[in-house]
Amino acid sequence: MMGTAERRRLVVPLTLLILFFAVGWTSGRSVATEERAAPARETTNESPSAGADEKEASSRAPRILFPGKRCIVESGRLELIALAQPQKDGLFAEVPLLVDGKPQEWGPYQPPVLVARLELTPGKHLLNVGGKDLVVFIAKAGKKGEDVRAGAGADPKDGRPEGWPAFRSHPGSKDGWKNCALCHGTEIDEGRMKVGRPKHYEVCRTCHTSEEFVRIHAHPEEPLFDCGMCHGVHGARRPSFLIASAKPLCALCHE
Repeated sequence: MMGTAERRRLVVPLTLLILFFAVGWTSGRSVATEERAAPARETTNESPSAGADEKEASSRAPRILFPGKRCIVESGRLELIALAQPQKDGLFAEVPLLVDGKPQEWGPYQPPVLVARLELTPGKHLLNVGGKDLVVFIAKAGKKGEDVRAGAGADPKDGRPEGWPAFRSHPGSKDGWKNCALCHGTEIDEGRMKVGRPKHYEVCRTCHTSEEFVRIHAHPEEPLFDCGMCHGVHGARRPSFLIASAKPLCALCHE
């Protein structure tokens, strides 16, 4: 019969042997796992500057002011408004415009301003501005002489996509087109309109009185001389053309 001391002398070598094989098997499995993962890392051939190039290209893409992407526009008579971005040489490259895959000409404006007058039928339309896709849904067709202000005569059963917000446009003239000179300094240069910076907030007072301002905003008028701080004059997704919800807008000045 085996004594206690003999059993201990036998158990210790067996334990070491088991640990040796266990460690060897685990190490082998780890190496195999790394070898299988290595090709996936090696096949990644993107240049370190690829992300920077994409970011730079995006910064030169036109900035679209109206309409917004994946939104509902209440009238098919609209002006697509964008701003071209300067290239490396400081000049403005040509910006192609496609409407549902068909070339469309820009109006006679000096860069960086880009304006195209469109008359679109009700339903979805794909606009491509300098390679930048923009899908909009037209709720109804615009007609000459009709009131095309946002929401006027809109049919809630016109098949508009669920969850898409309405992109409201500041009212223009009765025929539906905008007049840049109402809010911007403009001049004709070589047969093309040169659109300057927005005029002083006094231009807003031609339609909105000081009394109306105080009544609607519950705020003194004097500190808020730049209406563009809170309102997107060319258009916005929120009521009253707000560019954000009220709380963060108030936080621009108030803690």
